Amino acid sequence: LHSFGIIMILLLLIACVASRALAASQVNFASFAQGFQHALDDGAISPSLLRHIQSLEGRAGSAPYMADQPIPAFRSTLLANITQAEWQARYNMFEDCYRINTPDVIQPLCDMIRSYEAKYAPEVMVPDPLDLKGLPFGYYANNTPAAVRLALVPRGMVVSWQNAASYSAPPKVLYGKTETSLTLAATGSQHTYGTVYFNDVVLSGLDPSSRYFFQIVDNPALPLSAHNYELSSTWNFTTAPTKGEVKPFTITVVGDMGTVNANGTSAAVAALVPETDFVLHIGDISYADDFFMRPGQPGDDTYESTWNSWQVWQQPVTAAIPYMVLPGNHEVTCQEVLGHIACPERQNNFTAYRHRFRMPSVESGAGSVQNMWHSYDYGLAHFINLNTESDYPNSPEGPGTRLGGGPFGGPGTPNPSQLAWLEKDLQAANASRSVTPWIIVSGHRPIYSSIGSEADAAMYQAFENLFVRFRVDFYFCGHIHYYERLFPIAAHVAQPFTGNTYTNPKAPVYIINGSAGNVEGLHQGTINKNISAFLNINDYGYGRLTVFNATHSHWGYYKAQDRALNDELWVVHS
Repeated sequence: LHSFGIIMILLLLIACVASRALAASQVNFASFAQGFQHALDDGAISPSLLRHIQSLEGRAGSAPYMADQPIPAFRSTLLANITQAEWQARYNMFEDCYRINTPDVIQPLCDMIRSYEAKYAPEVMVPDPLDLKGLPFGYYANNTPAAVRLALVPRGMVVSWQNAASYSAPPKVLYGKTETSLTLAATGSQHTYGTVYFNDVVLSGLDPSSRYFFQIVDNPALPLSAHNYELSSTWNFTTAPTKGEVKPFTITVVGDMGTVNANGTSAAVAALVPETDFVLHIGDISYADDFFMRPGQPGDDTYESTWNSWQVWQQPVTAAIPYMVLPGNHEVTCQEVLGHIACPERQNNFTAYRHRFRMPSVESGAGSVQNMWHSYDYGLAHFINLNTESDYPNSPEGPGTRLGGGPFGGPGTPNPSQLAWLEKDLQAANASRSVTPWIIVSGHRPIYSSIGSEADAAMYQAFENLFVRFRVDFYFCGHIHYYERLFPIAAHVAQPFTGNTYTNPKAPVYIINGSAGNVEGLHQGTINKNISAFLNINDYGYGRLTVFNATHSHWGYYKAQDRALNDELWVVHS
């Protein structure tokens, strides 16, 4: 009976995931109007639902549909031949109703209206309201840029954002060195995977260690000389220092974050923006694929809405400093329990992750792998971000596995394999130690840990020899939901140190930092003192790395709840 119960739960999960993930695309507000009126004409909207709509429209302030109208008069108003602008206002109200009401009431209503739209006006398609959840009110009506984010590229910066409808001209960003003189302009590309639209604009040829201001042009089809276009808010960023510049810098490192149990980490990361040069997120970013673990949580109970709400939530950070990412297992598909068979094609194979970020893969010689692996220089350090989910022998989430990710490089693709690219990149970085003396590699999964992980052997076989041969200084990872600082390790043999200083380590320093916060909670375990120096299984938190000069770097782990330093390490090269 126990097995039968588990099977039934899995079948119900399949039905739930399929119904939410495969929801038909919504039509635009004009056909929404037709569907709404047909539903009313057919008597498909009950008096109780009408009362609920009335309450919604009163809360949304969408005059002339005031909440104090009697139901018969209110119904007559709904059926009236209203203007296009008024229908647009009603569509905005329904767009927002997902965020301000319980889905058990509003979901059947919106699903019913969608069915009428599909029947009577199927020809004009726009994003499904489920894909708009988690975004600001009025986002669809105004095509407002949302979830603005920055990323490093050589001598430049990528400005990315999303909006509800496609532009009729390439997306555009205005920028300059003063807020009142945005005299430079750059255009980029827009893309979608069947949901909202994503925009990437590369600002290139920027001066190092310089402050720039920028605005996103809301309507890039209109000429700037006409002064009849709308602009976004004005943001600013500081560019990377020149490769090899002897200048201290500090980064914040987070892993396994999501939207649940992450308030402390998120608040701390945001508060530290003025003291941070960029953020490094080492996989398992939004936990969108765990949406079924958050039923009824406003703006966070579908796959796309979780991505939306997480990216909007992080905008105070991502629009101010570069936010560098790499993929984890929770980026592969729309849900992890049943794998790719339960997801539509557009939500498989890291598709959301590949569209929602823009890392320097092309610029670092990886080709068209779309963020899956890449590298970049920042002052005295060379950073490498890897894909530990696919694209190496016996990878845990590669082709033929339950999640079925990749391949992105190697035979059958136009790109070099990840391991071939990594070896070439590490070789070049190691040869440039006089310029960039620190090599810092990150991936989602660990090679070593006190409690072990399911991909340890494959990770060891694929990566460790390269790390040791080319003298990687740090390897940052997550996946295990705790914090652990290990000794330098090579071939399963640790180089133990006493105290909090590793002087001239002979192997990479391994840091597991998978405790930013997530709906699955923290992992438990005991420290393996043969390989590990410090373990915290009780607290969510984040890390900070400061590279001071060619010989000294400092690492600190901080508890999220009080931002207190919990562990620290100096790595010294003499």
